[in-house]
Formats: sequence, C-alpha cells, structure tokens
Amino acid sequence: MGCCQSQDQEHEKNIEDKIHGRQGKVISQDNDREQNSDTYEKDYEKNQVAKQQKAINSQQGISSSTKEQTNGSTANEKNTAVSKQNSKHSSSITDIPQKVEKQSQPNGVNPISFATQKSDQKQNVSEDFKIQKNMVRISTQDILDSYTIGKVIGEGGFGTVCLVRHKTTQIDRAMKMIPKKKLNKSDEDKLFEELAILRQIDHPCIVKVFEHFQDEKYHYLISEYCTGGELFERIKDVSPFTEKVAAGYMKQILSAISYCHINNIVHRDLKPENILFDSKATNSNLKVIDFGASTKFDHNEKLTKRIGTPFYVAPEILTKKPYDEKCDVWSLGVIMYILLCGYPPFWGQTDQEIYEKVKKGKFEFYDEDWADRSSDAKDLISKMLQYDPKDRISATEAYAHPWILSNVHVEPLDDKMMKKLSQFAAKNKLRIAILNLMANQVLNTQDKIELVKHFESLDTNGDGMLSKEELIEGYTKLLGDQLKAKQTVENVFNDLDLDGSGKVEFSEFLVACLQKEKVLTKDRIEKAFKLIDTDGNGQITKKELEEMMGGLPLNEKVWESLLKDCDVNQDGQISLTEFLDLLLNAKELFNL
Repeated sequence: MGCCQSQDQEHEKNIEDKIHGRQGKVISQDNDREQNSDTYEKDYEKNQVAKQQKAINSQQGISSSTKEQTNGSTANEKNTAVSKQNSKHSSSITDIPQKVEKQSQPNGVNPISFATQKSDQKQNVSEDFKIQKNMVRISTQDILDSYTIGKVIGEGGFGTVCLVRHKTTQIDRAMKMIPKKKLNKSDEDKLFEELAILRQIDHPCIVKVFEHFQDEKYHYLISEYCTGGELFERIKDVSPFTEKVAAGYMKQILSAISYCHINNIVHRDLKPENILFDSKATNSNLKVIDFGASTKFDHNEKLTKRIGTPFYVAPEILTKKPYDEKCDVWSLGVIMYILLCGYPPFWGQTDQEIYEKVKKGKFEFYDEDWADRSSDAKDLISKMLQYDPKDRISATEAYAHPWILSNVHVEPLDDKMMKKLSQFAAKNKLRIAILNLMANQVLNTQDKIELVKHFESLDTNGDGMLSKEELIEGYTKLLGDQLKAKQTVENVFNDLDLDGSGKVEFSEFLVACLQKEKVLTKDRIEKAFKLIDTDGNGQITKKELEEMMGGLPLNEKVWESLLKDCDVNQDGQISLTEFLDLLLNAKELFNL
C-alpha cells in the first residue's frame, strides 16, 4: 500500500515538475512561437480586452481622444472601462450562482460510455465498423508515456494549458490539465458532455480534440495547437483593416456557429479570446475554441442557466428569461461591432453598469466612428443585436446577409480538386479511417488551407456541410452541364458521405481530396501508425484500434473483416509493413 502511494506521489511530482520546467526535457520553442494559443480556456485574469482594444486602435487609427459621444462619454472612456472590467471576468457571470445544469447521467459515469452515449452511438459492441468524423481517443495510458510536457501557454478557472509534443511523431498539441479536486459530480459530467460535443463537431473553423487521458488527480484533454494568436491581436497586423477583411472573418465564424446550431449545439461564451487563428500564415483560418459552456439544446425546451461574459452576454440571459441558440448571435453582433469601431456597444465602469446597459439593449452608431462604415454593415449588426430573440436574425441568415456576400471573395473551384471528388471510391473502411486520422491529425495546417477555401466555396449556405444540391451546383459551374453534374454527384455521393448522414462534412471532403502523392508519404504514414500503436511495440491490436475510434468495442467478426485486406501473416495484428502496404497500394481508393 505504501509503495503504491509513493509511486502515485512520484508520478504526480513528475507531471507538476514538467509543467513548471524543473525537470525533464522541455519542448524547445522557436522565438516566434505564440504563447497565447490556449485551445480551451484563455487566461481570464489577464487584461485581454485591453490588448484587443490596443490591437484594434493600432490598426484602425482610433484615437484615445475620440470626440465626446452624445451620452457624454468618450471612446477612450469606453476602452478604459473595457480594460478594467476584463481583469476580473470569467466565462460565467460573476454575480450569479455558478451551478452547472444538472445532467441526467448516472453516478460513476466514465468518459467512454458518456461520450459515446452523447454521440448517439450504441453502447453495446459495434456490429459494424463506423468511421468516426472525429477520432477522439479515450486513452487508458499514462499521459507521460505519450507526451513530453512543455511550457504553460494558458491558465483558466478550471486548469492549466500546456504545450505538449507527441513523443513518437513529434507533433505539437495543446494539453488542458484539469484537477479533479476542483470538479464536483456535475462539473465532471459537464466535462464529459463537452468532450461528447467536440466528438460530434466536424467543421474547419472549430477546434479539434484528439485525446482524453485521466488519472487519480487530473483529466487531460489533448487538442490541436493554434499558433496564430487571438482575433483582436492579429488584426493589428492587417493594413488596411477594411470591411472586406472583417466580413471574411465574420463569414468563417458565422459558418462555425451556424453548423453548431444546426446540430443543436449552443456555445454560450463567444468572445474574441475564444476565436484564434490556426497558424501565422496570412491566409490562415479562424478556429472557435472553448466549448466548456456549450450544451445540447432542444427546440421544444428553452435553456435557463445564466452564463456568459460581460460585454458579450445576451440580454435574455441577464433578465432570467428562458433562452435559445440566438444568444450566440447576439455575442457575434457585439464582436462585429467591436471589429468595425474598436469599442463595445454596451459598456460601463463596472460589471453592473455593463449588465444594465445590456438589459436595456440600446446602442448607437456614433458618427465619429461609423460615418465611413457601410449601411449594410450597420444593418447586419442591428439585426444581430435585436433585443427580442424572436426578431433576431439566425446565424445561417446572417451568413447570407448582403454585407457578407458582397464583401467576401469566393475562391474559384479547382478542376483537380473536383476531379478527385468525382473519382473517390470508399472500398476499404479501415483504409478510409486511417486517411481520416491522417487528414485531421497528421497533416499540418498549411496543407489544409487551400482545401478549406475550396470547401467554403462549395458550401454556399454556410452550414459547414455539403449537400447534394451544393455539389451539383459546383459541378454545373465546372462542367457547364447540369444533367452531367447531377449524374456525377449521384455516382459518388454515397462514397463521399462516409457516415451516411446525407451530407458531406469537412473530414469526409478532406479524405476524398487528399493528393496521394503529397499525403501518402512513408513519413506521414508512419506517423499515423505511431498514433494508433500507443504501446510502441510495432503492432496495431484490436484494443488500440478501438481506442483510436473513441472506445467503442468491436466484435471479433468486424475485426477479422478489417484484417482481411492487410494482415498478410495472419497473426491477428497489423504490422508497420502491412500498414504501409495497405495505404501505399491504395490506387483503387482514388480510382487511379
């Protein structure tokens, strides 16, 4: 007993020491590595809004001595108020009890059963091999066996975020470390609900989570590492910061939230700190992060929990009224207002002053800062900031607003990419699953930037999914023949729609468009193998594949069928050589 306690204490010390840089190999960092790339919770204790204002003011030339507004206050006073308030803001409203909405899960719920249940998957052994959109591994291993822990990149109310490096692939990721002692039963259930929600989400502008670990004292969530910085900090480098630039950003964010709402997910804590660029490239994409306040909703039942951040929280939440997903649209309206003028529409010297302004819902477009802004921009903001949610525009409607459509350039469809889509054939489920893993976890951000742009060009309604009609429209533009376009889509749609949802989601699109010669290199295939082969013995076992697929058990019949095309020596496992052969000899996958 004493020996076990000693080992546990030593393990805990190892993790804490690595986090604080006192021992072990710490990941070496390039000097230009962003330090604020927390893909879950940002450090709310730091003066984030002050930095946002500085970024916008620097870019847009908003002076700290802006003329006095009609209510007797200046833009400088507004910015000062924003700065003061943010030093104490958290993701929950500060003067309201913070109990989490009670979950209906039984006591002792574990992350595997909870996550799979919330993903509407069967709890029993799978009778088929269903390809997961998001492969969130539920790992039973020690976190230190898989990752080298680097520096702290964020601190939040529920834990610490560190940069980590996968030991065998050398891929950098973000790790959220959540002390169990801070979580009561409902908190822990909420954590698993967040994990379940992120398993369901498959959108190019929403952060991806890859793994969940836990031990006696901590939960660890491993996600993609966004290096491009926060939205408001980045725009100071954009010159000039025009409405076209702002519309491009809003289009991506609106698409992400529209996707969430269509899938009955409400974020509930949208703010600039929760919108990051995935890389430092000038054409990088935005990512919505931190789904800790998110929840599933039912259109027949309103939400009641009072949660949000001052400046961005919707009035219906503050006035104790039941609310719906339109609270997210309000938050985005506030963000758009700040993007275009540099200060929030509702402000005050204290939290209570801010809340009172939001409760009244009255705001103005002051001539000093809005005279040069278009009427379309002001019209969209006004529709997003309608006081009554019933009158408020939806995220999908906002995406189709003239201000978005007239300002955002749509990438022309690429002949080669469209040809790959039409040639795709999903003949081997295991091979497709591995390509999905590679597309989401092995390819770097730069490899996917152009594919994201092409996906957005096809996704004309901005819901984050491609319907048959949208694909037919795309091929009609390319072929100039609607009948031929329809035949092309009908021939390939079922292969593209890997999970049978009736839509082609982003990961499915990625898999179909991967360029074999660029993606299926030996180095990248070996990285994918190492991500699955968690014990590093050079063999992929049934258990390791189950973990990769999110913990859903496979029966022996399904496992044997998966092995049929790759287990050459028939030892019931997949070696690296067999794994390479499975992918490098995949000509039929692309109809080559």
